[in-house]
Amino acid sequence: MSFLLPILHRLNKTSSSISPGPFAIVIGPTSELLAQHSRIASKLMAPVSDRILFRTPQQILDPDVTDEKDLANIDVVAIDEVDAVLCGSEFNDTTPERSIELLDRLPYQAQLILTTAHLTRAHTQIICRLFPDIKTIRQSSSSQRVLVPTLRQVFHYFSGNMTAKLEKLKNIIEKSEKQATIVFCQDENEVETVHQFLVSCLALRDTFAPEKLHADLSSEERSSALSLFCNNDDDCQMLVTHEIAARGLDCPYVRHVILFDTPTDVTAFVHRAGRTARAGEEGVVTCLVQAGGASSLGSFGEHNNLHALLDAPKLTFSKLTNDKTSETSDAKH
Repeated sequence: MSFLLPILHRLNKTSSSISPGPFAIVIGPTSELLAQHSRIASKLMAPVSDRILFRTPQQILDPDVTDEKDLANIDVVAIDEVDAVLCGSEFNDTTPERSIELLDRLPYQAQLILTTAHLTRAHTQIICRLFPDIKTIRQSSSSQRVLVPTLRQVFHYFSGNMTAKLEKLKNIIEKSEKQATIVFCQDENEVETVHQFLVSCLALRDTFAPEKLHADLSSEERSSALSLFCNNDDDCQMLVTHEIAARGLDCPYVRHVILFDTPTDVTAFVHRAGRTARAGEEGVVTCLVQAGGASSLGSFGEHNNLHALLDAPKLTFSKLTNDKTSETSDAKH
């Protein structure tokens, strides 16, 4: 959210000389992330509601939501999580046509600020192609330092179908402390399945009071679930969700992230794991990995050459038990 500071500074410094109406626009992948940015901007400098627009790509491309006059006097365009907004698959360096359409709607004279936590080589090529004069500022001197040292990782192997996987999840949660926890699933249907299972477990329901958050819910339901979880009280200590909550959301009390489906790409892993161990606090990310050969869907073999188990710096793991649902841990870096 540091990109808000130069926008607010410029707005404050030139407020008397700039044209009325929106001065800047912030683009992000989800309405939840944009709502968070809007709240922070209002706290830092009130009021800004009529000077800074907060829009998803879909809202910008929809003329009923964003028309030409809304963009006429825009001087600054900030694109947060730029890889999610403008790029496609992690390993595909082809520029999506919708990204070209989105950029064509934005004022060409505006200053651009692009931010993200992690860029793959393919996505770097897309960004450099779209913005050949871009200047890069890295927070770390090493582009490989994508995970914080206060993050501890634990890997649990399971064998069997969804029933076995849900039981493994239940066992993990029962052994964990009562603390703010996010469970990341693959998609909306799986969020519903996992949430329904956790609610049916009376002990877990009474202890964690899990809420669900996914794209098929109404905006009111999504806002309510996220608000309950972020309040960090006994009303809700667990959020079951998918990629909609993976990027940028600041839930400062989260100490445990469970990857019910371990991503097979580094970027997704980094963003999900990054919901905990923030601002110097400690955190744990627990990964469920299906035991079996490389041909098994969701098996460890599928992750072997791809995701952050191997690619993240100083990341190591070792087997601690000898059963078929053995657990591995101590992946500090």
